[in-house]
Amino acid sequence: MRSRIFLTVCLLVSLLAGCDKEPGVGEVVSTFNNYEETGDLPALQERGYIRLLAPRFDEPSGLPREGVPAREYQAQAEAFVRHLGLQPRWVYAESFAELGALINAGAADVIVTNYSVTKDRQKTLAFSTPVNAVQEKLVVPAEKADLTLTKLKNLTISVPEGTSYQETAEKLARRHDNISVDILDANLSDEELVEGVESGELAATIIDSNMLDVLISPDGEAAIGPVVNRKRRIAWAVRQDSTELLDRINQYITSERVISSVKEQEKRDWSAIKEHGVLRVITSNNPASYFMWRGELMGFDYDLINDFAKKHRLRVSVVVRDSPSAMFAALQVGEGDVIAASMTVTEDRQKQGWMFSDRYLEVNEQLIGRSDEAPLENIGQLAGRTVAVNPETAYYDTLQKLRESDFPFIVQEVPGASTEMLINAVANGEYDLTMADSHLAAMESTYREDIAVLFEFEPAKQIGWGLRPEQQALEEQLNSYIARHYRGLNYNITYNRYFREKKPSIPTRPIGLAPGKPFLPTTSWSKARPLNMGWIGA
Repeated sequence: MRSRIFLTVCLLVSLLAGCDKEPGVGEVVSTFNNYEETGDLPALQERGYIRLLAPRFDEPSGLPREGVPAREYQAQAEAFVRHLGLQPRWVYAESFAELGALINAGAADVIVTNYSVTKDRQKTLAFSTPVNAVQEKLVVPAEKADLTLTKLKNLTISVPEGTSYQETAEKLARRHDNISVDILDANLSDEELVEGVESGELAATIIDSNMLDVLISPDGEAAIGPVVNRKRRIAWAVRQDSTELLDRINQYITSERVISSVKEQEKRDWSAIKEHGVLRVITSNNPASYFMWRGELMGFDYDLINDFAKKHRLRVSVVVRDSPSAMFAALQVGEGDVIAASMTVTEDRQKQGWMFSDRYLEVNEQLIGRSDEAPLENIGQLAGRTVAVNPETAYYDTLQKLRESDFPFIVQEVPGASTEMLINAVANGEYDLTMADSHLAAMESTYREDIAVLFEFEPAKQIGWGLRPEQQALEEQLNSYIARHYRGLNYNITYNRYFREKKPSIPTRPIGLAPGKPFLPTTSWSKARPLNMGWIGA
């Protein structure tokens, strides 16, 4: 059996090989002759390759349309392999069901696809830290979209053999008398399953939520039904004894997954964004804007812009930059379509030609000191004090205007410092005072008690999404979304989740990461904050 699997994969490599040109993402190289190898990373380093395994329908020529997660996973995996100084080589299996057997037979080294972590798979494979977290949802005929599971009478759910969908469907059948399971060929893709429901050949199927955004048409014959599994983690998989390889994969995913970036430069407005099906969002890696926890991407700014994207059936691609100037530079050259990073609308930024959406958040700048200090009764009491801020922020502009009014205080410039870092330094006695937007100070107060708001500046500042001046059609869409949803139920739930609900205390150093890397925790998402990075207070 082992040799048959190996020969099958070698044949696949031969059949799927392209020409000798530089391969694109996910492409098989014609000059690569596969081999049998079951060793850990040192053995792979000797050979010079890491063989990446996916089902055949993930092959570049077989990807159904732009925006599917497989292409993104492939790019990440190839970047990881090159990060190790090795060459990526792709091997394709006929179905999901074959992936585990091929890895363990030594025909490939890492499974990279929309691969769910299941109990059965964990018996024979070792999984990385998640690269995504999804829900599994029922796909049904459009006329049944609003029905619950109990109201879907005599429902047959058709799922491919050997998939996580089969596991979920069989659990549903055990719990509901009205549900039965139809097992299909293992090599069917998600797109083919949806097409089966659309054509009426299938009564229902199950699809991961991250696939539905690009596979389900709003006016099509198939529709998204109830959630049938609330949390599936998507991860890479290796042989169980590939401990060193798995450790390097986990390090890479943890430190690089959030810091994603799009190299292609294209200045796009709404029509081009819709045509491509992807909204490129420029943001900053911090707990208020964007971070990853157990494979799930989170952050107040990210959640809002992602909700906007979902309502327009767009996927989100993230471009991370660590300062306002870097974010505006990325926007200017077309690396992204919109800035979503708690960006303050200022007169100076508007004079520079930047355009902003309507406000999706109103904040007050606040003076932050230690908790044992009494609040200032008026701004005159700032005399003789020193306020530490990053000169790139809107806080710096506010303080400079105060100084022009002959207030005798000192502005201490700390280039590159995040608001979070400065707040921590004030709490530790390294700086006298600093400034923060009220929502950022509120987030800090959900897990620490060693700081206090000493003064609040008026009037309130507006936070908006940043745009190029020619993106008027995108601005119109963003403003329409804000008008409908600002301070609505979902907005308020999201706001409270990040800025009002109390969080556990946070460790004083990163866990398992080198200095300067984003801090991604091991116990609670609220701890997922970088200790050497943070919100800039843009």
